[in-house]
Amino acid sequence: MVLSTYPPTHATVLVVGGGPAGSFASTILAQEGIDVVCCEATQFPRYHIGESLLASAKTYMNMIDACDKVNDRGFHPKPGAAIKFRPDRPEAYTDFVAVNPQNNVWNVERSQFDDLLLNHAHEKGARVFQETLINNIEVSDGRPRSAQWSSKGIVGTISFDYIIDCSGRQGILSTKVLHNRHHNQTLKNIATWGYWTGSAGVYGKGTNREGAILIEGLVDGPPGWAWFIPLAGKISVGIVMHETDNTSLRREYGGSTKMHYLRALARAPDVLALLQDAVLGDEVRMASDYSYSAASYAGPGWRLAGDAGAFIDPFFSSGVHLAFHGGLSAAISVLASLRRDVPEDAAAAYHNKKVAMSYTRFLLVVLSAYKQLRYQNMDILSDVESRDFDAAFELLRPVIQGLGDIDASHSRAVTEETLGKTMDFITSVLITSSSDVEFAKSSGHIPTHLFERDGNLLGPDQIAKMVSDTGADEKTERALRSVNAHKALQFYDPSSNFEQESVLGMVADLKRGNVGLRLSTVKTDVVIPNSV
Repeated sequence: MVLSTYPPTHATVLVVGGGPAGSFASTILAQEGIDVVCCEATQFPRYHIGESLLASAKTYMNMIDACDKVNDRGFHPKPGAAIKFRPDRPEAYTDFVAVNPQNNVWNVERSQFDDLLLNHAHEKGARVFQETLINNIEVSDGRPRSAQWSSKGIVGTISFDYIIDCSGRQGILSTKVLHNRHHNQTLKNIATWGYWTGSAGVYGKGTNREGAILIEGLVDGPPGWAWFIPLAGKISVGIVMHETDNTSLRREYGGSTKMHYLRALARAPDVLALLQDAVLGDEVRMASDYSYSAASYAGPGWRLAGDAGAFIDPFFSSGVHLAFHGGLSAAISVLASLRRDVPEDAAAAYHNKKVAMSYTRFLLVVLSAYKQLRYQNMDILSDVESRDFDAAFELLRPVIQGLGDIDASHSRAVTEETLGKTMDFITSVLITSSSDVEFAKSSGHIPTHLFERDGNLLGPDQIAKMVSDTGADEKTERALRSVNAHKALQFYDPSSNFEQESVLGMVADLKRGNVGLRLSTVKTDVVIPNSV
């Protein structure tokens, strides 16, 4: 990467951090002709965990003309994800490619992936400075005005009109200036992981699931879960459990991280079977995965995005998705302020609400899954009566689609009140197999096009009436409900999510050269088929 040695004295927008959130926000701004400076504290490529991407990543890459670059890098393809909550039940499967074979995404080595994105931001016109640490941010009249930086023994100051903090868990604005970070004690987890080489097995070999990731709940001991993520030439395998259990079990081996890791892995029999002929590398890593969120993600002249604003959990691979989502929202709202699309406080409020909503919808789902992992002897994610699904569907559909008026400050109360119904909602996504859906389609009771997962999203009342009118059996009804639940959960299109999702009376304009906000003409109760 060829660039100036040190940052300039001023930039229209300063982006702190060059990870997925920072590089994405920088690229969007640069594409719009904005003078953007991105300061990254380390030298890329650098190691980072968080290797499995959600299907939405491909659409985000297309938005910045980077999809071909990522494809050409040779990352391991990801057709979907299998989750085995209980040892006595088959694993649930989220299929990325069932509707469109091109929907597969990637498992990536983050050192290469993040380096590619940061270089791409530079190629798009962002001024990128690596090994440049932002040490302090100066605030005047309630607005950040300048930042102090240091690089290889040299120090300096850069002023700016706007700052987007994408500095990861360091979260310089949230932790040092705003002091507005709050931790979720329920998800106070620790991850332990290593990399395996040799003749590792492949999940779903010989099927359309071949190469998918596998998540498995730990059995016969303290609750937790294991991940199995195939990468190019190696396998990432990790164990996640609550801090209290992790610390207690590790002490039994005199604090040995490796022995603790191997013993915990023995409680994930399906993952262990795939590793039968593989070899563990020399290093076993461990890190806290403490879940947190900020009380606010935007204000006069500043935005938070990615891990600088919130982190939920490795479960469901939400980290990079939320980084892209937050980076795009931050860029949109800053552009809207610079171009005076809407008043500055309205643009800030848009980003604050948009990020809080995405955080909450993931938090609900993650906490639901953890409840099943902790209580494996209970039928939490199993068959439920239709009336329970109806209530959960009506409750969670607007949350999952980003239409619900929920923010992070209320997330704990919402979670406590709705967790049980969330279980039932997720059940309807997971329990129905593809063969059951095919059987229901061939029954002749319901038009076959209504089983297509890219079709219109049907509500529970519509489904109930259709079943009653046609005399469809219970199995067909359950399949139709499952397909419609998948419509809400699986097909996340960032373009639709931003351009059609009305937030505080505003929607995004993503047309290249005119990215920003405009007043919404979309009713907030319109059903938009998208997902987390």
